[in-house]
Amino acid sequence: MAVLVDLDEGWVEEGCFESIEVTGAAGAQATALRCAWVLEARDIALWISEQSDDDLEKWGDQVALALHSLEDTPIFELIELLNSVSAPTTLSSIVANYGSDGVLDIQEVLQKIEEEVCDLEERKSMQRSRMLEPFSVSIDAIARNFDDRRIRGGGFTSPSKRDQVRRWLEEYCLTHGSLPKGMHDVTIKFFGNKRLSAGRIDFDQFT
Repeated sequence: MAVLVDLDEGWVEEGCFESIEVTGAAGAQATALRCAWVLEARDIALWISEQSDDDLEKWGDQVALALHSLEDTPIFELIELLNSVSAPTTLSSIVANYGSDGVLDIQEVLQKIEEEVCDLEERKSMQRSRMLEPFSVSIDAIARNFDDRRIRGGGFTSPSKRDQVRRWLEEYCLTHGSLPKGMHDVTIKFFGNKRLSAGRIDFDQFT
């Protein structure tokens, strides 16, 4: 399906979505054109444009119905969840992996993907715990050498130095498979791209 989804300039506010009139297209194609004019919905327009004509012939009406309004549409969540589990995003793949009897029920699909995401997160958590188990006693022993008071300032409460060291040690052990030796700059991520520093620490003093 070929639709205009890459505009050089101009867009309309999200609240105007339902007022956009499209001629020469219907169903999901018309929906893609509407989405292309709303900055927040460009990803949906691109997603629809990537679907085959056969897939849109079968399931395009359900997609268009789910996008009658951009408010509370499940399509945003659908695309985000599919990407989070690295699943194919074509309609035929979605129906094959998560549909029932060739039917696209978007709410049912969302429920199944959410369960898959939960299972994936649980497996990752269990794997992390298993990998850290041989080091957990040593990590706790090292971390106890540092101040446990939380740091307040700038309107935020930051993790204590003890928590910073513990988190850094956990990530180090997960990455390297061993406890650190020698001098290291101990920094952790905090609130997006911001980083907290616990200073430069000589870990040989703890062995």
